[in-house]
Amino acid sequence: SISLKYHNNIILNKNKAFIYDKINRNTLLIRDFEFWSRAIHIYSSYKLFQLINTINKIIHLSKHNINDNSEDSIEWKQLHEVNSQRMIDLCLSMRGFYLKTGQFLGTRFDFMPEEYIRKLSRLQDSVTPLPAEQIKQIVDDESDSYINDNIDIDMTSPIGAASIGQVHMGYNKKSNDKLAIKIKYPNIKTLILHE
Repeated sequence: SISLKYHNNIILNKNKAFIYDKINRNTLLIRDFEFWSRAIHIYSSYKLFQLINTINKIIHLSKHNINDNSEDSIEWKQLHEVNSQRMIDLCLSMRGFYLKTGQFLGTRFDFMPEEYIRKLSRLQDSVTPLPAEQIKQIVDDESDSYINDNIDIDMTSPIGAASIGQVHMGYNKKSNDKLAIKIKYPNIKTLILHE
């Protein structure tokens, strides 16, 4: 939806779907499947690595050659590097709750590996915005005569993007005042409540 905040605190807010024509059970199930298939891929790669390390330790113990496979090893760091990229890709492609969760995990130095912190912390201030053509479609679908007659929105270069929407520069056509226009991602409330 489009929210316009003026200097005199008037807020316009409308809700309408765009990215998904309809949020229905099938759409939500597809998102659930997408998340769980990616999450299981990340988790299972760690479990497989642990299994291989356990087998290697047994083999090395029988030869009296104990190998250090602590979580600080190069192999663990390489696995963290690959999986942290998988996680950031998941967060950026699914957005909403998953992006917000990635932002939170990117601040948790107390239990997240360094490779995850380095990548996920970028979600705090450098989320990739939706393409201009999608934003234009959202604005076109949701605009009413007041917005069309009074507001000019620069849809090509957003000021910023986050987990639930992005902000664009706009101008009041009559007064030429600059406006910050928040464009919420369509169906974001439904998606976050489901997830």
